[in-house]
Amino acid sequence: MKYSVVLRNKHLVIIFVSLLVIAFSFSISYTPLAKGDLGGPYYVRGYIKQWNGTAVPSGVTVTITNNENDNSGTATTTGSNGAYQIDVGKDSGFDCTNGDQIVVNCSYSGQVGENDTTVDTSDTFAWCNLSGGTRLQNQSLSINVSPWNWAAGSIDYGSWNATSNTYFNLTNQGNVNINVKIHGYNISYGGNYWNLTSSVGVNNYTLKYQKSGAGTWTAIGLANASFVTDLEFNSDYFDYTFWQKFGLNLSMPTSVAPTPSGSLSTSVRFWSELA
Repeated sequence: MKYSVVLRNKHLVIIFVSLLVIAFSFSISYTPLAKGDLGGPYYVRGYIKQWNGTAVPSGVTVTITNNENDNSGTATTTGSNGAYQIDVGKDSGFDCTNGDQIVVNCSYSGQVGENDTTVDTSDTFAWCNLSGGTRLQNQSLSINVSPWNWAAGSIDYGSWNATSNTYFNLTNQGNVNINVKIHGYNISYGGNYWNLTSSVGVNNYTLKYQKSGAGTWTAIGLANASFVTDLEFNSDYFDYTFWQKFGLNLSMPTSVAPTPSGSLSTSVRFWSELA
C-alpha cells in the first residue's frame, strides 16, 4: 500500500504573557567587563512611522541594542511626530565604542520594525529612523515547511517507515517570534477510518515526529500540541535561528477491517502563534 503525508500550515494569532521568577543562591567570581571608550554622551535619535506613514503617538517603547555586546535599553517616543532619543554614551550601560552597530526596534499596535545605525565619534549623535522603507509593518506569522510531502512507500500492516530527523525544515518567514503547534488527523476512506492514536492496534495508526538532534520520537495527536517555542524570525540585523528541522515516523495498524484499496494519505498541520 502506498502512503503519503501532506504537510499544511496555518496561523492563529494568540498573545500570551507570562512571568516566571526563580530564585537562586550562588557565588560569582567577578571579572570586570571591558567598557566603551566614548568620552561623553552620545545620542541615538530618530522618528518612527506606522505602516501608513502616520507617526506613532507619544509613550511608545523603543528598544535600542548595541549589537557588538548585546547591551540594550529602552526609550519612549515623545510629542506627536514619533520622535525618540536615547543616550548610549559614557556610563549609559551600552558600552559603545566607535563603529559599533546600534539596532533600534519598535512594536506598536500589531506592527513591528527595526533599523540600524553606527556609532561615529566624529559627531555626538546618530540618526536611526523607522520611516520610509523601514517604517513599521503589520506583524506576520507566516511559516513554511519544505518539502511539503513525503511518499512513505508501501508499508505492511504492523510495520512502519520513517524519514531522517532532518528531512523536513520548518521556517519562520514572518517578522515576529512565534510558537508553533502541531496536530494530525484520522484517515478516512470509503466511509471508514483509521484512528490516530498513541499506539498501533486494529484500525489504529500512529504519526510521530523527531526534531533534529533529539533521540526519541514524539507522538502527534488530534489536538494542537507544542512543537517548537519562541522560533525567531529572520532578522536583517541579528543572527537568529529561524528554522526547525525534523522527521516523521508513520506506523501502520496491526490489522484493518475493512481493507482499503489504493493509496491513502494523511496530513500534519502546523499553527503559528505570537510568542
